[in-house]
Amino acid sequence: MSLPAWQAIRAVYTITATTNGTTTKDAGTAFVLLSSKHTYTVSFACPYSIASSCRSTADTIMKSFDLL
Repeated sequence: MSLPAWQAIRAVYTITATTNGTTTKDAGTAFVLLSSKHTYTVSFACPYSIASSCRSTADTIMKSFDLL
């Protein structure tokens, strides 16, 4: 994915966790930006039931991301 700051790797994932007998499922999107000296990771997570809109929002936010 091309971002204003640099090229980024976009990874999507699902997390299922059980705590005290209650299971939740979340959707995650992570962006990894590499420079010659640094690595930056920006992550977003939300309930799995709204994964599509959440990932779309994450993409929109990251398109405005820049390093100053």
